[in-house]
Amino acid sequence: MKYTPILTFFMSLLMVSIASSQTTDDALRYAVYEAMGTSRSMSIGNALSSLGGDFFTMSHNPAGLATYRRSELTLTPALQSTRVNASLKNNPTYEEVDNDFMVSNIGLVIAHTNTHSKWKTVNFGIGYNRHTNFDRQVYYSGTTQGSITDQWLEEYQNSDELLPYSAGLASGADIFVEDNTGQVTTDYELDGRLPQKKQENISSTGGHGEMVVGFAANYDHKIYFGLTLGIPIVSYELNRQYQENQEMVDNSIFFDQLNYNERLEQSGAGINAKLGMIYRVNQMLRLSAYYHTPSVISLLDEFNNSLDYSYYDQNRNIVTATNSYPPNGETLNFEYQIVTPGQVGGGASVIIGKGGFVSGEVSYTNYSSARFDFDSDLSTSDDLEYERELNQRIDDTYGGAWTFRLGGELALDILRFRLGTILTQRPFANDNKLDPTYTGGLGLRFNKFFVDFAYRRATRKASYSPYTIADQNTFPVQKVSTEDINSDYFLTFGFRF
Repeated sequence: MKYTPILTFFMSLLMVSIASSQTTDDALRYAVYEAMGTSRSMSIGNALSSLGGDFFTMSHNPAGLATYRRSELTLTPALQSTRVNASLKNNPTYEEVDNDFMVSNIGLVIAHTNTHSKWKTVNFGIGYNRHTNFDRQVYYSGTTQGSITDQWLEEYQNSDELLPYSAGLASGADIFVEDNTGQVTTDYELDGRLPQKKQENISSTGGHGEMVVGFAANYDHKIYFGLTLGIPIVSYELNRQYQENQEMVDNSIFFDQLNYNERLEQSGAGINAKLGMIYRVNQMLRLSAYYHTPSVISLLDEFNNSLDYSYYDQNRNIVTATNSYPPNGETLNFEYQIVTPGQVGGGASVIIGKGGFVSGEVSYTNYSSARFDFDSDLSTSDDLEYERELNQRIDDTYGGAWTFRLGGELALDILRFRLGTILTQRPFANDNKLDPTYTGGLGLRFNKFFVDFAYRRATRKASYSPYTIADQNTFPVQKVSTEDINSDYFLTFGFRF
């Protein structure tokens, strides 16, 4: 299998991410997330690495599994509402809303207690925790100077070989023409770079979750150890429709309109491990430490794109040309691996008798350690060089990032009131800003049954370019600003036995 066009495709995606300096969707889609899990964990900002007693710890600090003294079954349906405000620079803002139901958690813990040994519990857990939901809609419309044909013209002028899904696609759709000096250019350039209307629809679906199997043990109610084997399961589908059209100013205009469509489907699974421990200093204070190994995820991608282009010929007749890659509606399929960064963290919690607790923690992830890994047996030397360039670009663009979590619970008889917050540092080497997430919830605890509700609100501002321009002094660069506002609702049902 030959990877060269595939690697170049990912390079172009990553360049969009670099130009925006605010989004990790392309290069680090499966590395940057704040896992969902159960309502209890979410309502306290997932700050329970030193507490345990919740199935979410299987994907966080598996030592928390050892704190169970009774077996338990949990199920967490969830609703995520995503509102995206998007605007092309100096143009109106448009809002798109997407609502999605999902299963955030399903888990079973089998607890085994032993009162005659210092190994007080030896517990087993199995289940699923959701990490990320990719359902999202983006739309914008506006008029600016510049055209996606600038990207293709730039590639034509600077490349010995046209990429089949980029400038090669444009060439097959009659984008390139000769001016009166015989130089290759485009209708947009011949028209004098007039401002033109642009609009884009982006729709993404899918999710990132993890099957987990774990074991944990409690030594003398003092030290708790845990190990989880995780199987990340990922799916992602992106559909993008980008359009440009030019209003008729006079009969000298050649450019009419274009429609560029892109589809990417991605699926795969992988493996990782998580190790953790909790140290119970005394009745009030607990300390924790945990480590997540990198995840190795094998992915299968299916990709195709198409271009429809209309222009006026010398007789002022509209001519429409079309092209697609791969041709005839086929799909380009390829396989590769991605290695996501590991994570290390620790925390502390203070137990306030039977009245509740306060818990905090911090974790660190080096996002520059993310890697694309291609099979050397199926790759040419050019393919491997592309891989090195791609990974070097990740090194140069991303850096280490800290995440801070703080949460607490107030217990009043069977009622539980919870609040939490998460501060996540952006993963870019030149951006140390913190993005906040706010959480809260309620719970009811009975002897053999409990129900918890949680709410999470997160806001993220970002920007990106719908196409890539290297020579920004010659060609205008487009900037689309987005604001994602996520409102997530979780409801956990739990049964003890």
